[in-house]
Formats: sequence, C-alpha cells, structure tokens
Amino acid sequence: MKKAILSFIRRGLGTNNINDKLFKIESQIQENLKLTNKIANPSLDSPQINTGKYISDGIRLAIMAADDQSFFKCNLNGQIAWLPGATLRTMVHCVHNGNDQIDVFVETAHINWMMQHLGSQNGKSLFVDVGSSTGAASIPIALKFTKDVSIIAFEPATNAYRLFSETIKRNNIGSVTLTKSAVSDFVGKVDFVEFGEDPTGNTPYLPEASTISFSGVSEENINRTNVDCVTLDEFLISGKNIVKNSFSVVVVKIDVEGFEEHVLKGSVNFIDQIRPYFSIDIHKRIGADGTTEGECRNFLSNFGYSFEKIGHVLLATPPKSMS
Repeated sequence: MKKAILSFIRRGLGTNNINDKLFKIESQIQENLKLTNKIANPSLDSPQINTGKYISDGIRLAIMAADDQSFFKCNLNGQIAWLPGATLRTMVHCVHNGNDQIDVFVETAHINWMMQHLGSQNGKSLFVDVGSSTGAASIPIALKFTKDVSIIAFEPATNAYRLFSETIKRNNIGSVTLTKSAVSDFVGKVDFVEFGEDPTGNTPYLPEASTISFSGVSEENINRTNVDCVTLDEFLISGKNIVKNSFSVVVVKIDVEGFEEHVLKGSVNFIDQIRPYFSIDIHKRIGADGTTEGECRNFLSNFGYSFEKIGHVLLATPPKSMS
C-alpha cells in the first residue's frame, strides 16, 4: 500500500525527482499504516481492509506537507487541472484518490447547474464569479468551455488571488479576467479581513471565509487590508465590460460570506438589462439572526425570478421571456 500511495503522489506532483520532499510524507504514511495494522484483525482470514481509504488518507497527508511551489494533477469537478498544494489544503476534505490523478469534487451539484446553463444555447456565454477564491468554480468552467465562455472573476483576498493567478498560468487558461476587488453596493475602498490557514487542520476551508470586515469578526489569525470595492453595475454596465445581447447566456456565482444582498443591490441595472442566472451561496446574516436566503429571494422576486435550492446554495432562474 505504501508503494501505491507514493506512486500516486509522484503522479500528482508530476515529477519523480522529489525525494527530498517525500521524507516527511513517508514518515506520516508509516504512521498511518501503523494505525491500519492496529485496527485490522490480525487473523489471515479477516476481511480485507479498505485500502482505498488509506490511500486517500496518504494523499491528504501529502497535500498537507507540500510546499507552496508544488502542483498536483487533479480531476477538479470533472476537468483535469494542475492545482497548487496550498489550494488543495483549503479543500482537503473534498480530496479522493482517482485512477491517474487526485479527484477533487467541490460543490459539484450547483457547479453542474451553472455549466448546464452556460452551455444551453449557441453563441458565447459569460460567467461572473463574485468571490472566486482560488477558482474551484471558474477553473473547471474555463477548461470545459475553453473559448465558448468568457469569465470575469473577483477575488480581494491576497493569497487566494495569488493562487488563482498561478493556477490560470499553470493551466494555460486564457478566458479568465481576474480582478482583485471586493464586490458590494458601493464603489470605493473597504476594509477586508483575510484568514490564514488553520495550523490544526480542523478547518481547512478557513481561508475561504475571508470577508469584508464587520463588527464582531474574529481577530485571530487574520490579515487586514484595504481593498478596492466595485459594484457589478459599475464594473459590467458602466464600464462596458458587458452590453445587452453580447452574450447568449450570463451566469453569476456569488459567495461573499453574508454580503449577498449587498452584491445584488449594486447590480440593479445589470439584472434589469441582462437577467442573468444566479448561484448564491447562502450564509448567516451579518449582525442578525437567520440567513441571507430570505433577503436574496425577496430582492430577485422583484425581477420575476424563480428559485430552487441545492444544499446551502440558492439557484435563481430569470423569467423565460428574459433568459
């Protein structure tokens, strides 16, 4: 099993010259195998151990031990991509062992919903990724549709922006325009709180919770910065980055940690003119009880949208005559 794990790691890193990096990983794998032997029935007639699980555990150990220059070959939501180890650490709970690469399935249901609409009509489509993080949605969409879908992504967090930029370059993707800005209902500057990696590994997704600052936000393991803030109206409509009828379909993903309604309020002209599809990650309301689902539904209902829900994600479809 150890050979299988190490072979898999080498394929993932894309090189055989990594012995200096593997010493720590091998030690961790040995500890994992000791645990396997401890819990297994010592009888030769005992049932087979689920080796796939322990290979997956070994892959996760490799990811956690990888340096910032390491890239892994992955099946990211159905598309083959090279991803930085630091990106995979934020989604290590979604990592599994595949045939020739690491399988990473991140919120696939609503990403498939977005892909379905982006590819539903002839002509060029547009995907707007608000709060793109390291590109879990944008990267597979870019690889699947290549030149048929243009992508405009917004990510204000310094580290996530860097990792996304490196991923775009490593995978030779030319369809993504990445902007280091927050998106809200005003244009200007805003205080932004970026969370670092959790050294305990208990909350690997912590960096993805980076957010516009608000009263009561945690002060532990953070980096505060002042970032540009735009509205979709200002960036897309006034900035003429999109005009009516220039795209057959427009899909917008919003994942902004409780500021969902603010993004929508800054998108009135964009929504009125374009009527895009929306995939909105629902979060707890900032400084209040409940979630942001109700306010998002109420806002978009004014434009005639219909809704469905997949887990914590609200999917909004424009009226048929306008979509």
